[in-house]
Amino acid sequence: MSEKCCVCGGKSNLEKHHILHTNKYDELHSSTENLITICNTCHHNYHQKYHYNISFKTLLEFTVDYWKNYCPKLKKENGKLHNQIRNLRTTIRKLTGDVE
Repeated sequence: MSEKCCVCGGKSNLEKHHILHTNKYDELHSSTENLITICNTCHHNYHQKYHYNISFKTLLEFTVDYWKNYCPKLKKENGKLHNQIRNLRTTIRKLTGDVE
């Protein structure tokens, strides 16, 4: 797993977050391919917004929303956002064989 938050790029107060809800995909509960690194603040805000609607789609939506609304340098960071989205899509394809 990465040593920075997959949403904001922060490097402190990092936690693990399941990409796919583990009650629905129990075999993936301990799979490292189902985990991403996310900072405590983004993790809290994600669950505040989506509660336990944990999925690749909501994670991607949350990440895009963060960069659109909170990053004043979005145009300069666009390449970074693109790479994060590509990495998330690659992970989800490994897990499900599909993006959605």
